[in-house]
Amino acid sequence: MASKTKESNSEMLTGKPDTRYSPKEEPMKTMTPYALDAVPDFYETEGSGKSDPEYNPPDLNDLDFPIDHQTMAKTFEESFLPTGDYAWLKDRQLSKTFSEKDKRRGDISPHGRAFYNVFGKVESKDGAYSDYFKLTISPDIRFRKDDKGNDTRKPDGFAENWKRANDLYFLLYAKNAERGTDILKMLLTDQYYLYITRSPRGNFLNGLKKG
Repeated sequence: MASKTKESNSEMLTGKPDTRYSPKEEPMKTMTPYALDAVPDFYETEGSGKSDPEYNPPDLNDLDFPIDHQTMAKTFEESFLPTGDYAWLKDRQLSKTFSEKDKRRGDISPHGRAFYNVFGKVESKDGAYSDYFKLTISPDIRFRKDDKGNDTRKPDGFAENWKRANDLYFLLYAKNAERGTDILKMLLTDQYYLYITRSPRGNFLNGLKKG
């Protein structure tokens, strides 16, 4: 849960989650994954079938209660960072991933669509909130799909973030980036604001601003 302290221990949040892929980490350039809270083995917990030979499954009627989806959604939404401007704290990490199931002519790699992930801790402009965040960009342009699975000609979230990064470079340096490495170095070392929005599904990057 995003807290009003700099010691928040919640998991990192993704950028735009509208992709239908599960990109594969590139072995040579992987980022140390963030630690997940330890989840106890169900079969080793007290009262489970393994540890209790007399265990009997509960009657399904035990779960016969109404579910308040509105309250549940609100609770989860409030655990994310509030909408606003954020800046990176300390060092940022970079990783590169591929989607081997999504290969198209013109991609920068023969391994499939490439994703560059900048990960680290961010803090709100007023210093009230901090949490981990992952900014993902892709120079391999893909488009959002309509209900029938056809391209809408509107770039997806990762392609939008690539465009935002290029626009930010121009704002910071008063010229266009010449190489992809220029964009990556900027994202890793320069000072700028990330405009992060909150929704019931998580936090999303909605803009990059000059610091």
